[in-house]
Amino acid sequence: GGTYVFPVNPSVETLLALLPRIYPRGFISVPVRWAQLHERCLELIDAAGPGADPEALMRSVVGRRLRWGLSATGYLDPKVFHFFERNGVALASGFGMTEGTGGITMTPPGRYLDNTHGLPLPGIRARLSEAGELQISGHYVARYLEDAGPGDLIPYPESPEKDFWLGTGDVFRRLENGYYQIVDRIKDIYKNNRGQTIAPLKVESKFIGVPGFLRTFLVGDGRPHNVLFIVPDR
Repeated sequence: GGTYVFPVNPSVETLLALLPRIYPRGFISVPVRWAQLHERCLELIDAAGPGADPEALMRSVVGRRLRWGLSATGYLDPKVFHFFERNGVALASGFGMTEGTGGITMTPPGRYLDNTHGLPLPGIRARLSEAGELQISGHYVARYLEDAGPGDLIPYPESPEKDFWLGTGDVFRRLENGYYQIVDRIKDIYKNNRGQTIAPLKVESKFIGVPGFLRTFLVGDGRPHNVLFIVPDR
C-alpha cells in the first residue's frame, strides 16, 4: 500500500523544495543528504533564537508526517541520528550491497546505537569469518556468474553448513547485543613491517567532522610507521 516518490534530480535544493510538499512518512537516502537536512534545520533553529520549537522548525524542512528514516552506504555523525530522534523521526543506520538485494543490516527504528549498523534484516543470516569479514546467506543473496552459469540451478538453502555464503569484503565486529559494527574494508587493512595489523578507518574516522580537515588517508603497508595524508578544508 506504499508509494515511492523519487526527486526529478539529486540536488539538495530539489529535496528541500519537495519534502514539505510531499510530506512523506519515511525517507531513505545517503548520509550527505541527512547531513544537509540537519544543517538546514540548525540554520532555522539558530535564526529563530531562544524559545523556538525545534521540532516545528524541523517539520517545516522535512514535512509534517515524517516518522522514520534510513541512512546507509556511508558514515553519518551520531549527533545527526540523535537530533532527528529527539524531534520525532526514528532515523536508522543501515548496511547493504547490491548482492544482498539492497539491505543487509539495520538498526531497529528508535533503537539506534552510536556507530553501529544494527541487526540482520529478516531473511538474512550473517556470520563473521576468522578474519572478521561479514558473510551473508539467505534466499535473496545473489551469487556471482562464476558461481552459477547460464541455465545452472542455484540450490535451495538447506543448512548453514551447505548454504552459499557471500563475503561482503567488509570487516565487522558483533557486539554483545547482536548489533554489527563495521571496522574496515578488507582491502584497506594492511600490516606494517613488524607484522602488526592496521585498520586505517579507525584512525581516519577520528578526523571526520573536525574543523579544518576535509579528508584523511592513512598509509603504511610494510613500513615501520604510518603516514596520515590530510586534505585541508580551506
